[in-house]
Amino acid sequence: LEYMNVFGEKDFSLLKIVPQRPNTSNLSEIDYLGEWFKFKSIDKNIEATEEFNRLLSKKMKFEEAWNSVSQLVYEATNSHCYYMIISNFISKVKESSNEDIKNILSHLLILFACTQFLDNNWGGYFNKDDLKVIDTKVKEILPFIRQNSVALVDAFGIPDGILRSTIGK
Repeated sequence: LEYMNVFGEKDFSLLKIVPQRPNTSNLSEIDYLGEWFKFKSIDKNIEATEEFNRLLSKKMKFEEAWNSVSQLVYEATNSHCYYMIISNFISKVKESSNEDIKNILSHLLILFACTQFLDNNWGGYFNKDDLKVIDTKVKEILPFIRQNSVALVDAFGIPDGILRSTIGK
């Protein structure tokens, strides 16, 4: 949770930590993608905390205030979990000493992040043009992943008979 220490910084503002708008270049940078997940987690946690504190200041009982912000707490928790997933993914990609594996994992990370942006309620963070750029990045990266899909599935070591798939044939 160390990343949340920004709350205590003097003159903290979300505007100071918002990542720049996505483009086809920075969407290829795994650290940039991680910054978006971190930003969303911080933003959602601030939103839940501020609403909870606002309700308490209106003399609402703790339990009632907690129940009132349960959806916001869920969103904050969900955002934190996705940030942990992407953060660990980035860490493992960087640890890889094999450049071919690092390249494939980087592409999978980019695909994962971009599909989350498109499919997981990021509309409040990205505008229509941003989402078009992200969609273009997904379409750009899919052919590379497709050519490695059999090897990626085989890496799990699950026999074709169990998969009951024609992918390996």
